[in-house]
Amino acid sequence: MEPTVTERKSYISVEYTPILQIDKLHLQSYIAHGEGEPDLRTWLSLCETIRFHTGESTAHERSFYARLDSTSTKKRQAWLTEQQGICAIIKAAFEAGKEHNLEMIRVLQQEQRKFIDSLRAWNAKCLLEQKKAATERRDKERRALESGDFWECSEDTLKRFFNVPFSARKLVDVSEKHRAAFFVALEYGGYGTGLITTHIGYLCGIDNNGEQWGFRVRGNWSYDSTVVDAMSDVWGVPTKIVNESHRQGEILFHPEPVPPEVELVREGDWQIRPQHIVKSAGLEHDGDYFRSASAITVEHPTHHSVNLIPGEYRVYVHRYDTD
Repeated sequence: MEPTVTERKSYISVEYTPILQIDKLHLQSYIAHGEGEPDLRTWLSLCETIRFHTGESTAHERSFYARLDSTSTKKRQAWLTEQQGICAIIKAAFEAGKEHNLEMIRVLQQEQRKFIDSLRAWNAKCLLEQKKAATERRDKERRALESGDFWECSEDTLKRFFNVPFSARKLVDVSEKHRAAFFVALEYGGYGTGLITTHIGYLCGIDNNGEQWGFRVRGNWSYDSTVVDAMSDVWGVPTKIVNESHRQGEILFHPEPVPPEVELVREGDWQIRPQHIVKSAGLEHDGDYFRSASAITVEHPTHHSVNLIPGEYRVYVHRYDTD
């Protein structure tokens, strides 16, 4: 490497740092970080030491810079000749130590290779752990779907499983209590906005009998919308009623006083909807209301039974057609 000479109207400068050209080793990326990983400070220390022996370090003692503030051509020429002599001495000294520096670099790069080997071993270990975790996660999600406990699955798994009918969609809520998930359709909102929610949602779930169901619902949906919000739309009731109700299939049972003008009859067991049978000693009912001073059970041949404490209730049935 030759000295760099810079000439301006008012000054002339000389800069020189002899550099030893070598093949550099490149560090691989870490796959994961955690306890037991190789210490990156070791690698940085090795790199800095190698930089010193090649002359690239800014702290290297052989770096040379000089400047003359003069417009005289004669002075400049004499000064430049002197500086070139100094640079020649620096170069000779650097060449004399070249073999020593190369040997030092060889030793340091052996340490670098050991570090890279340890990093590769670390990456291989992390890959195996990630593969094992992914397999365990897939198995767990498969079992969750088979048992109907779908709320334990990831968003992408639920999107695929429920065949959510939107090209761009976001899972905004999952409810174990109501055995339901709620997706909102998205659309591009324009430059600087990105994807935004639309008025279309998809409420779906797996009942305790393994039956899958889903409804397309329309409303003022957002990323904060919940399963209860969507159920409120499907059943046409306030969210308070949804939160306070027990559900069996398409029916909500809500604790609610029977209005004075409603006449109840006592006819034993009551079939509210096909195969949904309310049973209780002393049961009284009409089309929407029922009460009993005894424990109440709602039976269905495939759904789990719903057990209600003695009291007064109203029945709410959704009017949606399932997808």
